[in-house]
Amino acid sequence: MGRLVSSDEKTRKDTINFVEQMCGLSAKLGCPSTYLRPVA
Repeated sequence: MGRLVSSDEKTRKDTINFVEQMCGLSAKLGCPSTYLRPVA
């Protein structure tokens, strides 16, 4: 998740897209929440 605050705009956008995809997958699986662990 350190990439969410990257100084590189493409990296940030790619990471946001990934997070959105994982939230969508969690919803399809019926998960009540999505846990994304921030790392540096």
